[in-house]
Amino acid sequence: MLCAALAGALMPCRYNLAMNLVAFETSSETISIAVANGERIVSREYANAGQQSGELALPAMHELLGELGLVVRDLDVVVFGQGPGSFTGVRVACGVAQGLAYGLGKPVIALHSPLALAEAASRQGATHALIANDARMGEIYVAAYEQRADAPTGFQEILSPCLVKPALFDEIVVPSMQGATWCGVGTAFDLTALSAPMLANHRVTVLPLPSLRFAFAADLIRVAQKMLHALGESATIRPHDAQPLYVRNKVALTIEERKLSSASKALLTA
Repeated sequence: MLCAALAGALMPCRYNLAMNLVAFETSSETISIAVANGERIVSREYANAGQQSGELALPAMHELLGELGLVVRDLDVVVFGQGPGSFTGVRVACGVAQGLAYGLGKPVIALHSPLALAEAASRQGATHALIANDARMGEIYVAAYEQRADAPTGFQEILSPCLVKPALFDEIVVPSMQGATWCGVGTAFDLTALSAPMLANHRVTVLPLPSLRFAFAADLIRVAQKMLHALGESATIRPHDAQPLYVRNKVALTIEERKLSSASKALLTA
């Protein structure tokens, strides 16, 4: 009942250049909070602070609001990075965003965290970004984006975020990436065991950009601003609809599973 009442109490979201946004990105060990007043964006990053993300997020937000001469009730939209990433981290970002948006009666924009890295790469001239982050246990979170001016986010999603083993990169990821040189960003490129299959692949060219490792909230805000400009209120969701993005239980089909699937179909049509 409370959720329904709060969900029905959202204030209208009409895009204008002076909108005030806050963003939370806590999917990695580096957590990031940003606040925007129109084109002016201020942010805080905390390295190796993943376990403290819940404690740092709101105090940092209030500090940033103060830098812009704003208070929390001035916010128009709450943005957060859904992940994939740290299970605890993506839940923290979602929970903080939901609680804040409920309390203010304001809408939410939920974005895949890799979009922040695609946005950062585009500002360094990359038109095609392969995002690959260490998912532990010898696996990587992978996503791929092509810069497109006609897309609401500024990017076409070539490969939606998924979890793969590096050995399956050629079979699962490469088919989506033909015909371009890709800028490789993310923490997986720090580790040879994870990055070697991507860099040594003969079917695609991946050029690592070592300066881009973590998703930052300021880049989430830039993507959210483009969405609001393109879609207006349709870019937002109600707080109770906000969800983290988990992909560990939604892994792309392995080669063996594909073979089994093909065999099953053959039996059905025989």
